[in-house]
Amino acid sequence: MKSRFEQRVIKLSILITSPLLILLIGIITYTEINNETSKVKRSLSEVALEISNTKFVKDSIINGNFNLQKYAEIFVDNNQDVDIVVIADKNKRRFSHLDTSKIGEIFGTKDSEEVFKNKKGYFIITKGSQGLTYRRFEPIIRNKEIIGFVMVGKLFNIFRHTIFLILLKILLLAFVSSSFIFISSRVFAKKIKKEMLNLEPEEITNLYVNTKSLVQQQAAIIDNIHEGVVVLNSSLEIININKKVFEILHEFDIQLFIKRFYDIFYEKKNVYFKEIKIGHEKVFVSIIHLLEDENHLGVIITFYKHLEIINLAKELTSINNVITGFRENNHEFKNQLQVISGLIQLKKYDLVQEYMKNLENSSMKILTEIANISDYYILGILIGKFSVIKEKGINFTIDQDSILFKEHGFITSLDIITIVSNLLENAIEALEKIKIDDKKIELLLLEDNDSIQITVFDNGLKVDPNIKNKMFERYVSSKGTNRGIGLALVKSKIELYNGQFLLEEVDYGKYFTIILNKENKDV
Repeated sequence: MKSRFEQRVIKLSILITSPLLILLIGIITYTEINNETSKVKRSLSEVALEISNTKFVKDSIINGNFNLQKYAEIFVDNNQDVDIVVIADKNKRRFSHLDTSKIGEIFGTKDSEEVFKNKKGYFIITKGSQGLTYRRFEPIIRNKEIIGFVMVGKLFNIFRHTIFLILLKILLLAFVSSSFIFISSRVFAKKIKKEMLNLEPEEITNLYVNTKSLVQQQAAIIDNIHEGVVVLNSSLEIININKKVFEILHEFDIQLFIKRFYDIFYEKKNVYFKEIKIGHEKVFVSIIHLLEDENHLGVIITFYKHLEIINLAKELTSINNVITGFRENNHEFKNQLQVISGLIQLKKYDLVQEYMKNLENSSMKILTEIANISDYYILGILIGKFSVIKEKGINFTIDQDSILFKEHGFITSLDIITIVSNLLENAIEALEKIKIDDKKIELLLLEDNDSIQITVFDNGLKVDPNIKNKMFERYVSSKGTNRGIGLALVKSKIELYNGQFLLEEVDYGKYFTIILNKENKDV
């Protein structure tokens, strides 16, 4: 059963093509009949002229010899467009006729009168003794005098048969054309219907309206998300982007963004909270590929305001540092109280006094080393690290030439903490793997208007030669599986600030140096 859409396409196709088909049939019919008529007229004219100019015919008429019948029959027999040949003298006596019994009789119609008046040939359609005839009259002239005429005719009943055959052929053509239009329009309709997933136009309209409403709802939801969201299709073309993107990023070009992170997009890697610079803006970005049964459906890119993430991280870091500091200082304070309590019980009051003085000198030493560090977040982490490192039997010192401002321009305190903490952790682990008496870690922090230098020295194990060239890659570590995150984070900060990394290994230890550029420059 044909669908409504299929029926409409067929009807519309027939409606459109029918006038053209009728016009075409009319043109063909007119042309065919006109060609056939012209052919008949041409044949009649040629035969009439030939007979009227024949000397034998003229002599027979002058001499009154009624011997032209066989001569006339030759033209009838040899020319399918000629059915009648009548030759008559000026008195209209017939010298030839289709009906031989009429030879010698007077030409009965008045059609021949014009030939004597105008002395020239002409065509006429008239009814004679043989029926309706298409006739050509031609005068027979001798010495400029009309001595008779010749009438050559085509019977209309035979002519109609020819026209009937023409019309039959045209009707056949019309039938074939109509059938072709019907079949082709049906095939065309089926193909379109298949492309439309066998849905009727009304169903597509309803689907479009519902989808449009759903898309508008989705767009409203995306626009109200606090983060900047960009949705790409599988061809990495934007299909949705919310207003927040342009609030977070004043300059955003998706093609440049894809080109910059080519490997992430074309290798379908997921990225979470990667810190990057776009133009003059520093942001965090997550890139999530949408996959279903290994088919790539698209990508969701989420941009987060850098300041909001940093402030949140600062708050968390600050709280964590305070808690860690309290825990470590509480543990150390308990140990110190136990030492003092034991010395008092032993009545070693002079040792108690000496121990208290050493504690005071140790605290003064720490305060002296961090005197030029004005960033409270950095101070918090360093004070906490002092206790941790000391408990491990490692001598930790901060170079007294260190200087660090309270604010660092484009560089955040959290990023400095990330670098310092990870370098110190690496140094601690390098020292834990060896047995020496004088374990030491030294930290140097230098800041000026252009850059920040962070240098950590330790006299622990040297860097494993097998990983030296790839130690910044994620999960590459000599410490075992599921490790190697710290230096990967350090590398991301070096890239973020267009910085440098230097590793200097000497006989007595190794120096890790990181230099960060404070200039806000996209790289």
